[in-house]
Amino acid sequence: MRPFFKENFVLILGISLPLAFIGVFFALQSITKIDAQPPVHKVLLLLNEYKQSNRLYDFNISSDGDLSIIFNHDIMTIEKKKAERARLVLYNPVAEIYDLFDIVPPRDYEMNTDIALTVPLPLQRQTFSAQKIAPDGSEYIDRYRRNNSFFLDMFGHRSRQQTGIQKQGHLYELKEQSEDNFRHAKFIAWVVEND
Repeated sequence: MRPFFKENFVLILGISLPLAFIGVFFALQSITKIDAQPPVHKVLLLLNEYKQSNRLYDFNISSDGDLSIIFNHDIMTIEKKKAERARLVLYNPVAEIYDLFDIVPPRDYEMNTDIALTVPLPLQRQTFSAQKIAPDGSEYIDRYRRNNSFFLDMFGHRSRQQTGIQKQGHLYELKEQSEDNFRHAKFIAWVVEND
């Protein structure tokens, strides 16, 4: 065995050193993530932002932190028959669970008229902030990241969706359950205080 190591010393170094560097890199990355404080504030999102019917809803946060939901059907925006419910999700990053809330459009309405909808009771008990950055420094991320690798492009890995809460340089991905999908979710607000 010793003659093999003596004769192939450069080959062994060429294989072992890159593997050692990769191991050290992943170890340092995991250590820094362990030291980071995870996000603590719940985030309110609108699912399926790209759906045309979601343009009919305005979600506003008052200066007191209260959520209001306004429905306005503009004939130029969408046909009347396509008014559909909107789905909100309140994600808790600490417990990695979420609650879903369906916002149903009114049955009878006039075009170009603002109609205030009832906010679901659990959301009425929260104090929200529409700031992009939460008080603990967290930020909601929903974006595509292109791979700049020719090798990955050859095998079809051209981009990867990042969806989650970013804090101190670490992305905490949102844990999806069943058919609910957080991709293309629109940020509405952070919960800054629970009642």
